[in-house]
Amino acid sequence: MHIVNLRTLFSWIMLATAVGLLSACGVSSERLDRRDERDPLIIRGDARKRAGDIDGAIELYQKALERKPQLALAHLKLAVEFDEYKQDYLRAIYHYSRYLEMRPRAEKNELVEELIRMAHVSYLASLPNPPPGAIERISMLERENENLKRQIDEMSERLRAAREAGAPTERRTEERPSPRPEAAETPTVRPQPAPAEAEARTYEVQRGDTLSRIAARFYNDSGAWNIIFDANRDVLPTPNSLREGQTLKIPPPQ
Repeated sequence: MHIVNLRTLFSWIMLATAVGLLSACGVSSERLDRRDERDPLIIRGDARKRAGDIDGAIELYQKALERKPQLALAHLKLAVEFDEYKQDYLRAIYHYSRYLEMRPRAEKNELVEELIRMAHVSYLASLPNPPPGAIERISMLERENENLKRQIDEMSERLRAAREAGAPTERRTEERPSPRPEAAETPTVRPQPAPAEAEARTYEVQRGDTLSRIAARFYNDSGAWNIIFDANRDVLPTPNSLREGQTLKIPPPQ
């Protein structure tokens, strides 16, 4: 039994990739993934998968790695096939981990780490005598998955709106005429107060939160998670050490 719909989660990864293309930090790794997508064996493997031939797709992805061991995306595709279709969670964890090693700064790494965590739980649940608490953990992850689906819908809507709107507000601001010198000298002109948004805020971590989701909530950009991480290194040793109930500082967007 698989604990989540990995097709939905992998769609989330692809969506996060699209969002990552809007930020400078994720561009280089996404270019490498798009380059890997053009490999002939990966193209043939994708075609086999669309045709429902999962074994054929796995074989072609493995051949692609044999010929070009630097194809990180082939590891990610193999991980999804072993995880979702074969329920071979140990192989899935291996290939997820290899992708993280080869793309250490990829925009979707936090989501891949989440898939590794769930694959670990799935493996424990598949054992004849699962360890205590494994079933309860699965139930909690299923609830988290429902929250993730809602957040995916919200992220998709924000991305669509951003693409349609472009940046008209910034253009209007640039085109606004500057005040005349004589008007600036008039005593009635008062300096504008600093906007309240420039002050740092705080946020209490909720169940199912990740740094990417919090960044999307406050900055409308999941790729800005590193701003929050850098501001909270005193309580977050790593980006994955987020815990429910923690209070984070939310600095103004950079």
